Amino acid sequence: MSEVPFPPHMCAGSRGPHVSVLQAFLTGVGVLVHELDFNRRFGKVTEDGVDTLQANLGLNEKGTTGDFEEATRNEVKALYGFDFEAICRTIPGTTGFVQPDHTVILWTSPADTKDLMPDEVTEKLVDLAAKGISDHGTDSSSGGDET
Repeated sequence: MSEVPFPPHMCAGSRGPHVSVLQAFLTGVGVLVHELDFNRRFGKVTEDGVDTLQANLGLNEKGTTGDFEEATRNEVKALYGFDFEAICRTIPGTTGFVQPDHTVILWTSPADTKDLMPDEVTEKLVDLAAKGISDHGTDSSSGGDET
């Protein structure tokens, strides 16, 4: 079976379980300082978190602001060892990845979902956030919800 191509961008408006992977990572490295329910929605708080991450990585000058795209993913993988695409391939479900031109790519993970319950998916996401905090000595504080 061939691998499903992974969408090149995740912009504001994206929805699905793989947005929560990004939210967990951003929380784990301390750039999302709001109390965030991993709500599967790439809204303003998530976009601001990506923008802050990109500023920290020196990527804002390259026009990547707020768009979790390949250059940002590559920097995250190199610096943190966090392979967003590989992790997304282990989280079951379908996400609508909004692209810069506002088109949406529906991407379904090849993960086997028959034995995985929704609580286990949430548990995986919380573990990802905790790993980011413990690996990088970063802590996040509470604030508000993202809608």
